Amino acid sequence: ENLRKALLNERPLLDFHPQKNFLGIIGTGTEYCIATKGAMAIEGEWLWKLKDWIDRKWMAGYSSHLPEMPEPKLPQDHL
Repeated sequence: ENLRKALLNERPLLDFHPQKNFLGIIGTGTEYCIATKGAMAIEGEWLWKLKDWIDRKWMAGYSSHLPEMPEPKLPQDHL
């Protein structure tokens, strides 16, 4: 919402309140992950599958649900 308001030069912007306690899952590159939330930390191979599922679901929102767009027309000097 703030990005839209800033681009349109609308005011007031909304106050930002970051999360205090978030889930972080870090892949080690060897199909193994470490996860933390607050003071709790866990690790294991099974977390890799969870992270992979979360990442693929998130990325699908940027690749498979895009609106159809017409083919761009190239300038004549590029043909």
